[in-house]
Amino acid sequence: MLRACLISALALPALLTPALAETQLTTYRYACEGDVTFWVVYAVDEAGGGGAVVALDDRLWQLDPVPAASGARYAGGEDGRIIWWTQGEDAMLLRAENGQETVVMTCVDSY
Repeated sequence: MLRACLISALALPALLTPALAETQLTTYRYACEGDVTFWVVYAVDEAGGGGAVVALDDRLWQLDPVPAASGARYAGGEDGRIIWWTQGEDAMLLRAENGQETVVMTCVDSY
């Protein structure tokens, strides 16, 4: 729980709109292949906009929502090539290069 609060606090500046009261933050913990676990903070504002911050290996990636055929999909990161895609409890971290998307790891929401 302490780690979730820490990640939420670190992610706040990257996620929040000027009106804090109008933004809802939700933190999820994901368990991935290779015994990797990490946190994702999702923000949704009153207008339905928002984003996600992925906290993995002492790095924070701020991702913006992008269209998805199903589920929720976010893209961005420091080089714009990180993709986080969720469908229900399942999720994938992908990396985009030269028009191709490569799965980095598959995960499941572990609340």
